[in-house]
Amino acid sequence: MKNQIIKMISLSLICVLFSTVLVSCGGLFEDREYTGGFKNGGGKRVGFEFCWLETYDECVDAIERLKSHGSTFTDYSTIISDDCELYDMKYCIIIDKSKVAEAENKSIISFKKHEGFDRKIADVEVFCYAFFEDVKIDDLIYSYIDDYKAYCITFDEEYAKEHGFNYEELTVDSLDCTKEEHPEASVVIYRYTSKEDNTKVFSVTPTDPEHEKPSDEMLQAIIDSIDTDSYKKMMDYTNE
Repeated sequence: MKNQIIKMISLSLICVLFSTVLVSCGGLFEDREYTGGFKNGGGKRVGFEFCWLETYDECVDAIERLKSHGSTFTDYSTIISDDCELYDMKYCIIIDKSKVAEAENKSIISFKKHEGFDRKIADVEVFCYAFFEDVKIDDLIYSYIDDYKAYCITFDEEYAKEHGFNYEELTVDSLDCTKEEHPEASVVIYRYTSKEDNTKVFSVTPTDPEHEKPSDEMLQAIIDSIDTDSYKKMMDYTNE
């Protein structure tokens, strides 16, 4: 009888400890819905992979691996380094499964476990997001990016080519800003053009239209962090 009581007490303590672990971990077996960070997958939930990367080095490595297999990239896929204390830069690589090379189809994997950049894929999209609050990718892919204060930055190919991929002389003061509002899509876009020739330089899209306009300090930090070498590799510009 004494042994049974001891076993019951021990079992009760184990249950209490296990329950405490579950609560402290936010529910170890919590069944959260995968979102990829976007509502309806940014309109692309079905048939697309959303590959979030934490660091610049990880992003460059992914690009080089994809490129080594003959992958192509969209012309607005510009990389910005994460060497800035103003924001936390994260990277989202979006892959259209229908554009994976036929020979690689059997290696297509689920949204949750995008493990392979060693594939030939057409029109890979690369987006840079500057976050102004702490968020872990493990949480982001089960929530929505517009729940966080962040900005997506995309650069224009025409400006890059016309100026020889040289952004060293570019400053915020040399740019005009136009605010575009698209209420039907709940989107606001800040487009920046050159005062000199009205060429589009880049766009900044807040994850929530209520977020304030990007500060000049943030914009200059972004300009100073553009990785033109990776951009040229993605676009195959070899005659410069």
